[in-house]
Amino acid sequence: MRMILMTLMLIAMTASGAVKSSLSLPKKSQRQWGYSTVDSVRQRMAAAPLLPLEGIWEMTVDGAVVAIEREPSPMRTATATYRIVIVRSPDRSIPCGTLLGVGVDTSKPGQVECLIYTKSSRGTLYSPAAFVLELGANGRLGLYQYRRGVRVNAWGLLPYMWRRTLGWRDERPKGIDGMVRLFPFDPSNYPIIYL
Repeated sequence: MRMILMTLMLIAMTASGAVKSSLSLPKKSQRQWGYSTVDSVRQRMAAAPLLPLEGIWEMTVDGAVVAIEREPSPMRTATATYRIVIVRSPDRSIPCGTLLGVGVDTSKPGQVECLIYTKSSRGTLYSPAAFVLELGANGRLGLYQYRRGVRVNAWGLLPYMWRRTLGWRDERPKGIDGMVRLFPFDPSNYPIIYL
């Protein structure tokens, strides 16, 4: 039994290191300067040419306002690296300018691979997870989480009769989390309301 566990651990360690992303985040979030108000970020962005993903976005989950901006990178010429920074948060303990995540363009147009912090405690974000941001129609940005690595099913160690007694169900539709563009403003993002 001990030999089997050692073999599983060895497989897990080698498989988790097999696919590496160029993205990295510190274990805890850091503060970025220049994101104190939405207006100051809007003025800075209005003065520069923007890529389709760049702008100010409102998250559909909690209403937080984030800025997505291109980061200068001497290593990348054809693809962009992005930083995602909180400009206004419904959680008052998280200050403006807190780095929420980083992203890099993929080979598929309109898709960005990201690392985004998923947990918060006392004004600090931590526990980064891998996501894909997908730029959709009408200024919508889909947010899809994915997992990498080896998964061990402990239920397989039980006798056959007990293997499938418990299961996990998640009937929430995929692809409904994401962001809506606030700047640059596009009137096609919002429905027409007749009075």
